[in-house]
Amino acid sequence: MIDGKTRTAQTQGHGGKFLVARTTAYLDTVTLLSRLPLPKSTFAEVLRLQGKALIPRTVPVTGRGGLGAGNIFFSTIHQPTCSTLSYLAPMQGQTFTVNSVDIAFDFHVATLHEAEHLQQQFDQRLRQSWRRPQDRRSELGTLYWRRPNSPRNIAIYSDKPSKPDGSPCCHVELRFTGAAACRRAGLSDLRLLAGGIDAFALLNRQTKLSQIDFDHLDAVLERAAWQFLPKTKRHHRYVKIDSAKVELTVGLLKGKIGQLLGRSMGGADGSLITIRAQDIWDSSHRWLRAALVEVPWQQITPPPRWHCWRIEHPIFRSFIVND
Repeated sequence: MIDGKTRTAQTQGHGGKFLVARTTAYLDTVTLLSRLPLPKSTFAEVLRLQGKALIPRTVPVTGRGGLGAGNIFFSTIHQPTCSTLSYLAPMQGQTFTVNSVDIAFDFHVATLHEAEHLQQQFDQRLRQSWRRPQDRRSELGTLYWRRPNSPRNIAIYSDKPSKPDGSPCCHVELRFTGAAACRRAGLSDLRLLAGGIDAFALLNRQTKLSQIDFDHLDAVLERAAWQFLPKTKRHHRYVKIDSAKVELTVGLLKGKIGQLLGRSMGGADGSLITIRAQDIWDSSHRWLRAALVEVPWQQITPPPRWHCWRIEHPIFRSFIVND
């Protein structure tokens, strides 16, 4: 699975050793959507409870014929405290709806180098189910699984310390945008968010870790080559190798299929060695998925500890709700 360059913690759990000894999960960002601006009294009370203000954003709405149809109002809270969520919860449904929620997981390691390596491993092996194939992107050291404002997205970075305690970590963020996406993920109720969620269940449902079994992949490609060889030889009986004509064989066709698949999935120089588990999962060639071996999150880390934010003047701190 994830190789030994990443520090393996000597923590016992689930019958074995974990790759990451400690993981914390927390509510990183919530955005509220309303048809009218939130009252000034709400902004003042959130500032008192939160220690920092709601961030408002007004978006014009265009109606039929390109005519203006008023505005909608977004209010964003970063690291909302339990008190803030409890205060806002009774207003939900009447004053606003929950429009987006970001749940963060900090996988704690000993050094920044280990955090960077863990990010590389997640880049290769972390995948998101139930998605349309699309290119991932990297921006300022952060990996994104989908385009901005997608209903579900994943963001990963390792160049910043953990927000709760400042230790080195690989930060994995599950982002849900839109009321429907938040509702499907079970994150649309501020009362539940204030009390803490089952973050491990969310991580297991929304993401998978898959190791590519290259021996199995080689066997899959060989079966495909045997299947396609008769039809291919009708049109391309010979291939050129170093300017010499050579009769097409299963081995040559398997190599060509692998090269074409590597290029289509973004492998460096058309190599299958550098492709990611997500690339195989997204491929239109569903038979390639047989080469993916799922690795349970329970083998990587113990259940995350949920942190609920609170304010302690003059600094913003957190505390553990559950282990």
